[in-house]
Amino acid sequence: MRRITLRQRIALGAGALVLLVLVASALGLWYARSSVAALDGSQEGVQQINRLTELETAWNGVSSTIDRMLLTRQSTMADEGLAESLVSFNVALGALSDYSFGYRPETIANNAQIVANLQFFGEELNGVVEDIQEASRQRRWAQAQVLRHTELSSLQDRFDVRLAELRRTTSEDVDALVAQSTQRQRQISIYLTIGLVIAIVLGTTFTLLSVRAIVDPINQLIERTRRVTEGDFSYAPPMERDDEIGHLASSFSIMTCLLYTSPSPRDRTRSRMPSSA
Repeated sequence: MRRITLRQRIALGAGALVLLVLVASALGLWYARSSVAALDGSQEGVQQINRLTELETAWNGVSSTIDRMLLTRQSTMADEGLAESLVSFNVALGALSDYSFGYRPETIANNAQIVANLQFFGEELNGVVEDIQEASRQRRWAQAQVLRHTELSSLQDRFDVRLAELRRTTSEDVDALVAQSTQRQRQISIYLTIGLVIAIVLGTTFTLLSVRAIVDPINQLIERTRRVTEGDFSYAPPMERDDEIGHLASSFSIMTCLLYTSPSPRDRTRSRMPSSA
């Protein structure tokens, strides 16, 4: 089996490190997108509830204006305060068609039907309010009181029921979205923690193995070099490595053998000197 070289080991370690960084970045991006989605969902949910609150406030303004008008019997309020309150109510009611309430398709479809019912009851309320306005202008207060406490009250009750239902379904859908996003963030946090632990373990293990694979043979070469400098040319078996350090160790062993078998400079000098008779 072919062993990997030192260069390949370094490249493998760098590649593993890059991979871990990419995985951690992907998890971090996933977590950030999940957080942004949860935040956007919460803000959109608050805006949806605020629209319903504005509609309820606008209708309460109409209802309270009618009650004050009937209590004080001021017919001028029919063309002043009541008309302005009714315009605000119709604006808030008409704005419901421009938005989708909820997030899940089934919730949006159900809430669209509720919005249609609210607009139907809103038109009916407008008709009764106009009848009360006309009766007030003609100072027929008894008829106006009857309209207020019969037809208008009945329509208002049904309107309030539908409005409360729309608020409830929207709030439940928003809460479910936030809970789902929160659960997803917890899962991502767990994945990030696991990934961090794996990165630390793998990084530490790879570092230790790399240091051992490089430092130990280098220390052996240093020790062999020290022995050669002290005149010890004894044979040292080559390292069983098929990488750069193994090649260096083999070359060093060959050089040591050559130094051991070759004559020293002193011996060569002596061999050149003529022998005395």
